[in-house]
Amino acid sequence: MRGCINYEVDKCKQFLGFNCDFTRQSLDICGGSRWGPGMARPRKNDTIAPTPERILAAAEDVFGDVGFSSARLATIGERAGITRASLLHHFPSKLILYEAVVRRALDEVQRRLIASVDLTGTFETQLIVITQALTDFGNERSGLAGVLLRELMKPESQRTTARELGRLVDRVTKMLQILGKGHIPDDMPVRDAVLLLISGFLVRITSGADLWEGPDQTVWLTRALFRGASQLTNID
Repeated sequence: MRGCINYEVDKCKQFLGFNCDFTRQSLDICGGSRWGPGMARPRKNDTIAPTPERILAAAEDVFGDVGFSSARLATIGERAGITRASLLHHFPSKLILYEAVVRRALDEVQRRLIASVDLTGTFETQLIVITQALTDFGNERSGLAGVLLRELMKPESQRTTARELGRLVDRVTKMLQILGKGHIPDDMPVRDAVLLLISGFLVRITSGADLWEGPDQTVWLTRALFRGASQLTNID
């Protein structure tokens, strides 16, 4: 397992210019499964997820459905198949649980982004792959989209996970700047573009299909935005 995760960390350092800072939670995940080939760890029952994971998954759904203020620990515990008291044994407060939900998700997004990079491809291919990795994650974890969108809509002083969200945006931005060197203008506001695309995608997931026509066009819009930017000169 360490070899697998070290490969991703090394890729961050060597090609993308930053340390990944994977947490213990992300160290438990590799390539979409908990353990790499030939590195399985035996469990008493592989069909039952460990209690903290069940709590985090249930909390992600509840926070996404009703938000932080309206979420009840008893409801989260019930969905996880445990009592409220047992939940508090693992996560001593609702705020600690909420922060753990967001951090776990952002760790996994980062891992998927790093794993998606294939330096042999063209910049446009990389752009498609990176955007697809983000949208696939969002579609798989629609409850999380509600959590992140609510977090972005809070006043800055009330955002409990603003630093983690900002770090993810910064790393996606740096990734695109490095991979896009020579393909996008130096003065393109890449971070603004990333925020625009991510926030638009989160709105699409959380607002329901009736507002939108046809399939998700985030990948197409990303390509169009960056391709168009390469044709522009500096605009004052």
